[in-house]
This record gives sequence, structure tokens and C-alpha cells, in this order.
Amino acid sequence: MDNTEIYRRLQNLARNVQAIRMPLDRLIELAWRGAETKPDKPAIAGLLRTEAAQRELSLNWESILYRHITGQFILICTALPDNAKDAQALTMRRLNNSREACSFCNLVEGSYATTELVVAKTPVGIPIPTERVHPRCQLTWQRLKLIAQTAPVKASLL
Repeated sequence: MDNTEIYRRLQNLARNVQAIRMPLDRLIELAWRGAETKPDKPAIAGLLRTEAAQRELSLNWESILYRHITGQFILICTALPDNAKDAQALTMRRLNNSREACSFCNLVEGSYATTELVVAKTPVGIPIPTERVHPRCQLTWQRLKLIAQTAPVKASLL
């Protein structure tokens, strides 16, 4: 199986779930669910553990894959909407436990929030105290905020 097929399946999974944390072999199973052929899990896992494969996913496939502090792997979709209205809706969503969740991918870190999440910053480096993001989600979060800011502001009724 070629690398392109592996990356395509992971990108498809990331787009369907936005963000997911689980063991790498389980991620591979989910990515190949419904496929006619069974994946060669050890070979695929070996490839996905390499820095080159993770960089390729990040740069060319709109997906981030990395190992979490717990030993599980995190797969995040970094695809951004192409219009400001959708971007604004994505930046306004909040979880009840937003101090423990990434503002971009909404992955809840729980007790690992202090080690896994950082305070989000504007593109010029000003901290946003109410926002927490994974360091790997930081740049994509900034891009999403910039897209959302281009939305036309509704006139006040006052």
C-alpha cells in the first residue's frame, strides 16, 4: 500500500471526527473501516510514527497526528472553512469545560490541560486569556480567527 492511500484515509477520518484520541492501532482500524482489504497495521503504524509522515500529514493533508502524553495518538483535522460566516460560527462555539478543552479542536484534556494546552495568542502575540489551544493547533486557530474577523459586522439596532 502506498503512502498516499494511507494519508488519504487518515485525512478522511480526521475530517469526519474533527479530533480524536486513541491508540494508533485503533486509529488505523477506524481509517480502514469499510475497506475491502485489511490494512497491514504494523507497517502503517511504523510509517505513522515517523516524523516525516507526521510532517507530510500536517503540511499537505490538513491533518495533525502526534503522540499524546498518555501514549495514545491524537488526530486533528486542520481544514478551515472558506467563508467568514462559518469561521465565525466555529470560533464562537464553547464547551462547558472550556478551560480543559482546546478552543480549536474541542478535544477535552481534563487533568492534562495544564501540560497539553497553552493560552491562545493573536497573530501579533497578544494572549487571549479565555482561550486554550494545543501548541500544534495554535497556528490554525489564529488563521481561523483571522478568517472570522473578515465577516461583515451587523449594524446595531440601538
